[in-house]
Amino acid sequence: MATNITTTQAFNEDFVTISGTCEVTGDLYEVKVPYDEWRAWRSGQYAQNALRSLTADQREFLISRTTPAEWDLMTQDCDE
Repeated sequence: MATNITTTQAFNEDFVTISGTCEVTGDLYEVKVPYDEWRAWRSGQYAQNALRSLTADQREFLISRTTPAEWDLMTQDCDE
């Protein structure tokens, strides 16, 4: 699913905003990251350490461009 998602990045002095359209819901999914955390992650720190203000779902979107709804769809049979 994530291979078809188109994402954009917008920078300002305080935040980086990464967004993409969810293929499941059709909604825009957006993550706003403090610039210093984004920079630390892009410089090589592990996402869970650098992106400390984000949820696990938000970090996963940055890493794989997969939204929570897409993950739910892909893993719906795994709960059984």
